[in-house]
Order: sequence, then C-alpha cells, then structure tokens
Amino acid sequence: MSKMLETYALRWGIEVYFKEAKQHLGFLQEQTTTFASHTASVHLCAIRYLMLVHNKLEDPDFRVGDIRSQIQEQLDSLSFAGKL
Repeated sequence: MSKMLETYALRWGIEVYFKEAKQHLGFLQEQTTTFASHTASVHLCAIRYLMLVHNKLEDPDFRVGDIRSQIQEQLDSLSFAGKL
C-alpha cells in the first residue's frame, strides 16, 4: 500500500506540472505543423516553468499566480493588438 501511495504522489506532481503548463505556460499552443516547432514549444514551456520555480525559491514572498496573471494580461494585449 505504501509503495502505491509513493507512486501516486510522484504521478501527482507530474499531473500538476502538465495542468499548469497547458493552462498558463503555453504548452503546445503554437499553431505549427513541424516536429521541430513542437519540440521547441515543449522546451520553452519547461524553461518558463523553471524560471517561475527559481524565482519562488529565491524569494519566498514571490507569488506565481500574480506573475502568471501579469503574463496572461500582456499576452492578451498582444493578441488584441495583432487583430487590429
């Protein structure tokens, strides 16, 4: 039973990472058709995540949600500007 719980705990961390990556870090959201572009997207997403984790470790008062919101607002304004 404890081995099963340990395995589930490891899996849970992976699930949380992919949920965050898909919802907030742009994981595979580029509209491309090449394998190289998809590979680059995966790597860029991982780098974004590592930068957030690094900032959190450096500054305990750092709020990931606040930074995500600011980034999303900037991306939304870029998308809107592109449509004009």
